Amino acid sequence: MITIKLNGENKEIQKNLTIQKFLQKNNINFDEVVIEHNLNIVKSTKFNDIILNEGDSIEILKFIGGG
Repeated sequence: MITIKLNGENKEIQKNLTIQKFLQKNNINFDEVVIEHNLNIVKSTKFNDIILNEGDSIEILKFIGGG
C-alpha cells in the first residue's frame, strides 16, 4: 500500500495503480472528470500511462450540469 493525497485528503491505495485503474476501482467515469496529477492536468488518453506513487497528489474535478 502507498499513500497519496486525493482531493486534499490522505488515502491509502494499492501499489502500481495507474490513474485509469484507480478510477475504475472507484467507479469513476473517465468522461465526466478532469484529473490533476501533481499540479498538472492529465489528458484522458494518458490515464493508463501514469502510475501513482507514494506522496502523489490527485485532484478529481467532476463536471456537473445545471442551469
